[in-house]
Amino acid sequence: MMEQSVVLPPPAPRPEDCLAGGGAMGAVMRAIDWAATPLGPAASWPHSLRTALSMVLGSRFPMAVAWGPELRWLYNDGYQAILGARHPGALGTPAAEVFGDAWDAIGPELARASRGDTAGRDDAYLPIDRGGRRAHRWFALSCSPIRDERGVGGVLVIAAETTARVEAERRLAALFEHVPAAIAVLRGDDLVVELANRRYAETIGEHRDLIGRRVFDALPHLRGRGLELMIAMARRTGEPCIVKEMAIDGRWWSFVLAPIELAGGAADRILSFAYEVTDMVLTRQHAEAAHALLQDAGALVDAALASAPIGLSVYDRELRLVQINDTLARWNGFDRERVIGRPLAELLPPDSVDRVLRRVRRVFATGAASETMPLATYPLADPTELRHWLVTYYPVCAASGEVVQVGVVVVDVTRQRLSSSTA
Repeated sequence: MMEQSVVLPPPAPRPEDCLAGGGAMGAVMRAIDWAATPLGPAASWPHSLRTALSMVLGSRFPMAVAWGPELRWLYNDGYQAILGARHPGALGTPAAEVFGDAWDAIGPELARASRGDTAGRDDAYLPIDRGGRRAHRWFALSCSPIRDERGVGGVLVIAAETTARVEAERRLAALFEHVPAAIAVLRGDDLVVELANRRYAETIGEHRDLIGRRVFDALPHLRGRGLELMIAMARRTGEPCIVKEMAIDGRWWSFVLAPIELAGGAADRILSFAYEVTDMVLTRQHAEAAHALLQDAGALVDAALASAPIGLSVYDRELRLVQINDTLARWNGFDRERVIGRPLAELLPPDSVDRVLRRVRRVFATGAASETMPLATYPLADPTELRHWLVTYYPVCAASGEVVQVGVVVVDVTRQRLSSSTA
């Protein structure tokens, strides 16, 4: 007679098994006498809480559960880093006490999720106290309701830090304010205004705050002017589109609409760089002669603006190069890494050294940006080809107001000059 093996079913999971594993936070939570807290013993927790908490503790992403009417905070290892010095006191504590002065950022989103809606914020400011020092941090938050038999028992919170992007965009917005051009960054399919300098608001005749508004809702008079098509084309092709000589309230502007690619290659944002060309247009119209068309762009941060068709360089008070973008380096045949720190005079064709040095020194002395000036010269990379440029010099100031650097914006108009001369 053959023996038959008996396969026993696995033991039924115990309610407290939701705290099994979960890294360091799992061990911390298992050591707590939950029966002595308002949440009660882990064995009595609702199934929905145990399921959500098991998922949170098993995730490597910053996640938390806010449970019950007081939204008591339970979290994993990743979220512990966000809490900083608030850990471990935050564990099982009402969310309003956990976040204190950051409650305005997260409280409304938790309230919405507690009512059954999915909520969240892109860049919520959540300062972190680390050893008595406050670290400024921003996070994208997703808040989803956790439903139980009675309705919504708590909220599942997922966080992703966005500090690097927020700080980079703020620095970019502060370089923007010094550039004598109208600059904005438009985000997403709805073309929400993410950054806009004062010059941009003045250009389009809008003096209210544009940030966070959809550009064509805020500026309906720009609809139907071809900008929508140009933006769609730039996003689709990944190439900048140039809108030449658009009349806005009696003034003429040229635009460069340049896609800003994310790490994955998707063009999620559009740089709008506008430069006034009223004098140029009126001069050409009155003289009935061809005039060079201004091509505008603003490559201020290499990673974001490398595809924009303008050159940018920055010089210190010793007239040494401290920054140059890919476009200007390519036009001049430079290796960017090798020319940083070299004197300005060594980087210019001999016939233009005196003029450029004089203009840079004037900006250092006066603290005022120059007018856009034409410059025709033979670049060092190809001394046989005459190139035509439009050059603007502007001050870069410290908080004290002292001019510490001078930036140079260069637009290559050689092709337009040649077209005009053959027309």
